[in-house]
Amino acid sequence: MVRKVLVLPVLAFGITALLLSTGCITNTSSDGVKIVIESLEKPNSDISWVLIEISVDDNDSKVQDGSYTGWCVQPDVSLPSEGCPYDALMYNSYNENLSDKFTDTEQWDKINYVINKVSKNRSSYSYKEVQYAIWVLAGYNYSVASKVPLKNVDDIVDDANENGQGFEPSSSDDIIAYILYINDKVQMTIIEVPYEAC
Repeated sequence: MVRKVLVLPVLAFGITALLLSTGCITNTSSDGVKIVIESLEKPNSDISWVLIEISVDDNDSKVQDGSYTGWCVQPDVSLPSEGCPYDALMYNSYNENLSDKFTDTEQWDKINYVINKVSKNRSSYSYKEVQYAIWVLAGYNYSVASKVPLKNVDDIVDDANENGQGFEPSSSDDIIAYILYINDKVQMTIIEVPYEAC
């Protein structure tokens, strides 16, 4: 697999998108659910790129207030943790009315595949390799500043391209990606929401 190499700027700290499956769509509106991103923290262990604490303004949302495992979606856009709290909108990544501005919407099934099949059962890949694979699936190139083994990233991406098309979380052990969006000038992220919670 051959890709162009892009030098990406150093991020102050990032957050990513959010999870939900077609069996658990609670908001198919293109307006999103209003939330507040209360804090962004580096995990104590190598479970993900970031931990994101949110407060949900919509009483009808099945996604509750709390701290969620998160991933970055836009490596070339920064989101300083000291900027919290942020007003944001939350979107189910399987929402049929998802705006085109949320990267390549056809890749969300593959990103959900990665966080379910690779990240959740990670033994061969580091959280950094998972994060880089998510960036590639979101339409971005590699950073030459990283020490991440690109072959491992390619392996994750190839697996997602081969097996992740049309993937849908379906069991109580699965997780769904929800997208957190502030505005076009700051980082978009995703959080992992348990399937059984939706």
